[in-house]
Amino acid sequence: MKKFPEDNDIWTRVGKMINPLNVQNEDVSIIDFVHALPLNPKFGAMSRRFYSFAEHSVNMYDHFDAYMPEIIEKFDKSETTKKGKNKDEDKRFISDIKKRHLRLFTLLYYAPRPYLAAIIGGFESYRYHYPRIAAAIVSSMGLNYEDFKICKPMLDYLDAEVDKCIYPYWNSVEDKYLFLQPHKAQEEYISRFNRDSDIQIKILGQGYGLIVPDFKPNGQGIMNFDLPTVSI
Repeated sequence: MKKFPEDNDIWTRVGKMINPLNVQNEDVSIIDFVHALPLNPKFGAMSRRFYSFAEHSVNMYDHFDAYMPEIIEKFDKSETTKKGKNKDEDKRFISDIKKRHLRLFTLLYYAPRPYLAAIIGGFESYRYHYPRIAAAIVSSMGLNYEDFKICKPMLDYLDAEVDKCIYPYWNSVEDKYLFLQPHKAQEEYISRFNRDSDIQIKILGQGYGLIVPDFKPNGQGIMNFDLPTVSI
């Protein structure tokens, strides 16, 4: 007999029932967050057009890839004076981490979001639970969570920098290169993920986005997105 979720439990895309307050490595599936991130709107869905966490992650990836040397230098220097002159000779720097792992970290920065969305408690609760879920996600992919932690200030910076780039288009309907439909944001996310990951994601079938402009007097409308099935 199928077990029904308890108060804190959620069903995931792959059919697991997990407790987001106690996420374990084995609970995490790449398929889950690759499906959920394109459907989750950033900025509390307050932008004029739909802007997903998947698209934002893609923009973080592209921004970092374009300015990688300068960004790495900025944050390596912020940690200490110069490499080799630190008292702790074993200290690990961002420049010590493989570049493809750094790029993957930009895509994984918001991967905990779908799990955290089920946790009620505001920003402080988000900050409290984020490290544990991020650790499960990063580790489940065979990446070093300690490296991810070293990069966290840099990732926070990239997140804010991309936000600044998006704000001028907050109410725009004309820019064709921003505000992707979820299925397109998912494609762009997977393309970059596969570029750097040993785990390759396959898209099975074709997705589409459909917005029905059937708005009611209360301002609510009908919106439906159908994403393709993905596998690894």
